[in-house]
Amino acid sequence: EWAERAGRELGRHQGATWDTRLQSELPNVRAALEWASEHRAELLHRIAVALRVFWNTRGYLREGRGWLERSLGTGADGIRRAEILGGLGWISRAMGDRRGAAEAAQERLRLAQALSDPKNLTGALGLLAVLAEERGAVDEAEKLHEECIAISLAQGEQGRPERHRGNYAEFLLRQGRYDEVALILRECLAAARERGDTFLVGRYTADTGALAVVEGRPADALPLLAEGVRILHGLGERYGTVYCLPLLAESFAALGALEKGARLVGCAEALLEATELALWAESLSRLEDTVESLRGALGEDRFAALRAEGAEMSFDDAVAYALSEEDSGDV
Repeated sequence: EWAERAGRELGRHQGATWDTRLQSELPNVRAALEWASEHRAELLHRIAVALRVFWNTRGYLREGRGWLERSLGTGADGIRRAEILGGLGWISRAMGDRRGAAEAAQERLRLAQALSDPKNLTGALGLLAVLAEERGAVDEAEKLHEECIAISLAQGEQGRPERHRGNYAEFLLRQGRYDEVALILRECLAAARERGDTFLVGRYTADTGALAVVEGRPADALPLLAEGVRILHGLGERYGTVYCLPLLAESFAALGALEKGARLVGCAEALLEATELALWAESLSRLEDTVESLRGALGEDRFAALRAEGAEMSFDDAVAYALSEEDSGDV
């Protein structure tokens, strides 16, 4: 029950407190998982469902994937199996295993349809939309996003339509449909604030910053990205926080804070490797362009030294540096 409450609280106002407690209790949680896997499979399934988001967003991808796969292998069924598959699918995708993600999403979809469960149905369709986009099937991806939104709207507030519309906005951002993105993000951000969903407020604030970056407005992007990172990091969330670091590096570099940009490149690369997160192709291309721009402006030796300094920073130190005025110049 404690793990289940922790899982529920992570994205709320007291998320940082619960994240700290969960991090400190990890040795006990792991011991409980080991014991449950040998003696009480049903308890293993409950803990796996409760912690699936924690593993995905806090940088425990490989460990979380192992426990979710173990749970599936010990007879999890029904809605609990669908939720475990949801956690496994998103972690697999974050690690770049698109085949594993697709297999999990397809099984979750079949289960959700059989159980008439809209929550797991939209979860499965949402992941399939992301995977369709990644393999270049953009029209299929858009239809899947639209299906998710329609199902969620039919459920009213319980369907959390702002979450699915936000996913669609991120898809549109990657397709370059910026005018549509701006409107949807404004509406989703307002809905998230009204609901008191701190995680989505942080996510959509960062997304609005990302829109400013790709539109060539780094001065507008910096405060939005910084606020998004501040909120997400305050919740203990690593996934979205780490994804913001390359955009912060690009923005600082564009505004002339070259050394800060170079250090943040090193931070971003090291944390992506440590967490095993896989960037979208567009994000990876932008990061590579930032690297080349900084290398050319600073020179190979100076850039390499600054990049190495950033790579040595811990996650918390990297965030503190990104949000500080240190090395920001007149930005």
